[in-house]
Amino acid sequence: MAATEQAQALENAGAARHATLCDGMEHAGLDQERRALVARPADMAWEWPQADRLVLAFSLLAGHGGVGQP
Repeated sequence: MAATEQAQALENAGAARHATLCDGMEHAGLDQERRALVARPADMAWEWPQADRLVLAFSLLAGHGGVGQP
């Protein structure tokens, strides 16, 4: 996925702040990959089991996150 000029500047700024980490990952053989910044949930459902508690349920496409518990 090609980065736009603005996205490339943001990536470069982050990499500059963490140069040692980036160098270590590169020398460990990790490949550079990009992910979308926005994930669109599907199968949205919600319920209010109590007045002060909201329960959300949804699914994400592969690569957009994992399962979490509060």
